[in-house]
Amino acid sequence: MRLGPQKADLAIVFASAQYDQEKVLSGVHEAAGDVLIVGSSTAGEITTEGPLARHSVAVMLLASDTVRFFAAVDAHVAADARAAGRSVGSQIKAVAG
Repeated sequence: MRLGPQKADLAIVFASAQYDQEKVLSGVHEAAGDVLIVGSSTAGEITTEGPLARHSVAVMLLASDTVRFFAAVDAHVAADARAAGRSVGSQIKAVAG
């Protein structure tokens, strides 16, 4: 995983649900360093090569001198999506300043 001389600020990861997700995250960190990771497990991944026919992991790295990236999680989205959205917004506002 290369981003030229820049360090990645964000990794967007989509990985086959067939893989151990903790191992996928470990591999992304090993390859990309200490980077914020967002994404999900999927039933299929799409890359610059097109849709992949077999189980795979697709990673997009982003870096910026002007944009900061933040992430948050709320485990109760199924129970109340609006409340979960408000919670995530509040969490991001707290860390983003």
